[in-house]
Amino acid sequence: MMLLLLSAVSVPLMAQTADGSVDLTGGFATFAALAALTTVVTEIVKKTLTSASGLAIQIMSWVIGILLTIAGWLLNLGFLNGLLWWEMLLYAIGISLTANGIFDFSFLTGLLGKKKPG
Repeated sequence: MMLLLLSAVSVPLMAQTADGSVDLTGGFATFAALAALTTVVTEIVKKTLTSASGLAIQIMSWVIGILLTIAGWLLNLGFLNGLLWWEMLLYAIGISLTANGIFDFSFLTGLLGKKKPG
């Protein structure tokens, strides 16, 4: 997890230009980069809101993921360029769930159910 966070922070730093401005469009290059960017933004917001509970932080992360995806779609950034509104909404939900760790192996096996030996 720490490696993921470090790599998500390094992408904008590598995109820094000679005049000191930072190009944040790299965070919208792929689905995984946007999920990592969602996690980083959530951690920054979480540090400012120290009184937030676990459920509130999870809901906040979902909202941040959806808002980042909508912003990237409106600005035609990265892989979101040219998507229809409903495709963008599906990606937004997927990014929010991925950033929260809900789409992990245990979730998928629980969703698909355990295969009973015959």
